[in-house]
Order: sequence, then C-alpha cells, then structure tokens
Amino acid sequence: MEMALKYILFTNLIMISFGCKIHNGLSRYDFSEPHMGSLFKISLYANDSIIAKNAARDAFQKISALNLALSDYDEKSETWQLNADRTKTQKIYMPGDDLWQALLLSEFIHVRTHGAFDPTIGSLVRLWRRSRRRNELPSALDLEKAQRHSGFKNIRLVHNIRSIEFYQDELVLDFGAIGKGIAADEVAKVLKRKGIKIFLIDAGGDLLAGKAPPRQKGWRVELQSAAKDTMFLQMANIAIATSGDLYQYVEINGIQYSHIIDPRDGYALQNQAQATVITSSAAWADALASAFCILSYQEIEKISRALKKTEYTIMRNELGETRIRKSKGFSKYVIVQ
Repeated sequence: MEMALKYILFTNLIMISFGCKIHNGLSRYDFSEPHMGSLFKISLYANDSIIAKNAARDAFQKISALNLALSDYDEKSETWQLNADRTKTQKIYMPGDDLWQALLLSEFIHVRTHGAFDPTIGSLVRLWRRSRRRNELPSALDLEKAQRHSGFKNIRLVHNIRSIEFYQDELVLDFGAIGKGIAADEVAKVLKRKGIKIFLIDAGGDLLAGKAPPRQKGWRVELQSAAKDTMFLQMANIAIATSGDLYQYVEINGIQYSHIIDPRDGYALQNQAQATVITSSAAWADALASAFCILSYQEIEKISRALKKTEYTIMRNELGETRIRKSKGFSKYVIVQ
C-alpha cells in the first residue's frame, strides 16, 4: 500500500517540500520540539512507530544535553556559567565532553577560515546586539574593550589533559554560529545508531539529510535568496546552511549593520551578504555559511577546494548591484525545473 502526503516546512530562509510514502515496510514519521531557541524538526523512515518514537526521544534528549553544554542564555548551561565566572584566569577548567568537542572543532574551523569564524567573540556579539536594540553604534571605547576580551589569543586548549586555560577573565563564548549545526550532526549519529538511515533534520534552518526517501533521489529543498531568486536543491547525505543579513540587521545613519561580526576587526558587516554552504557536516556548513559572508571570493574558493564535498553560493551587494557567485559543483545539487 502506498500513501502520499504533502508536507511543507518553513524556516527563516529555507522551505522544504517533499512527499511521504510507505515502501518496503518503511513508514514516514515527523517529530518536532523547541530547543536552542528554535524549533527542531526530524523526519525519518522506520519500520514501526515504536522505533521511530524511541529514536526521536533519544535525539531530542541529546539536543537538550548539548544545550546544557553550549547555551549562552540558559543559566544552567556549562557555557553560561563559564562566561559568568570572572576568575577564569586563576584556574584550569576541565570541560564536559560536549563543550570540549565543540571547542576542538571550533578551533580547527577558526584556523581553516583564517579567523573569520570565532566562538570566543561573545563580548562583541553582546555589544552589537545592544547596538541593534538601541539603534546606535557602539562607542570606540566599548568596541576596543570588547575586542580585548575576545579572540582565541585569550584561550588555550590543553589537549594532553583535556583542559582549558584562559588569559582573559571576561572572555565570553558564543556558539551561536555553530551550535545548531553541532546538534544536527549529533542527532544524525543517534538516528544511525538506532538503525535509521533515511532522515531529514531541520535544526532551526540548518538542514542535514541522510539517505534519500524511498523512490526519490533526495530530499527536495526550495532555497530563496535575498535577491528573491528561487532554486530547488536535492539533498542526500549532505548538510546545507544559509547565513546572511537578509533579516537580521539594523540601519544606522543610512548604513545597514549585519548581525554577523567580522572577528578580525570587531565590526558588524556593512555589506548585504548571504551565503549558502553545502557540505557533509551540519556544523561545518553552519560555521562556513557565516564565515563565507566575511571572507573574500578568493579565500572562499581556496577553502572550498581544500574541503571535501563543499559547495557554495554567495550573494553580495557590490556598488548597489546584487552579484551572485557559485562554486562549480553547486549546480549538481540543483534540480532543473
């Protein structure tokens, strides 16, 4: 018996539409829960509802555990408590496994992106967030102070004893540009351990797909850009993330300031930019989407070529004109209408 069900999922930048079928004993199941300030959605194929529900339960429990490690707004979280500690330089900190792994990955991506991705700039993030609320630029003094409290120069990961040394008490960690991607990757691991290989995870707009649904080549994704262009992509065993100032920016004195901050100079981006990244890891896609809004085209191409299965499309406003650049391999994911 084959049943068809249309399902449409909206996120800030991406809409997904796909069919639901029962095939070879597999049925489609959909689950959702709020986590990390967003709605996480899991679509999967399983042999029965008990297997599906148990897998979804374990997946959401893992997201909750990650939130308790990485959140910078939950007072119970490890990161929040670490950020609040003003005596960090006086001790060696032994992090939990989730925080440690997030820092290791973040440090590696930080190096690969030439500093364009940096989870240690929480002080700058807070400063510019306050500026957006007040609709005024931060003062030069506040900006200099926030920069002094930010950067991997103020932190050292001691690998042999799995510990963290801090050189700045007021350093603030912020995993906002990678946390949901990490969660999606971890959910995929949970599902695979449960024997579920056909799934789609929506981590608040960061997408990670397992194998294609029955009788389909992939999960169908409709991508809408800031230029209001639309394209359909096909996802199977890949992740996709989009970042940019399409929605999150403030205009001060006629200039748009993005929610994305360049860690290298401490300033919010002033050019309208949007980046979509396709790669094998949701965490990498999440981090690279933000970094690619900052980096030059030459730097982006170099990074993309160095990484496996990494493609991108970049939209930028240059001299009042919208320009779009895509990697050569991006078109293989595009569905020709």
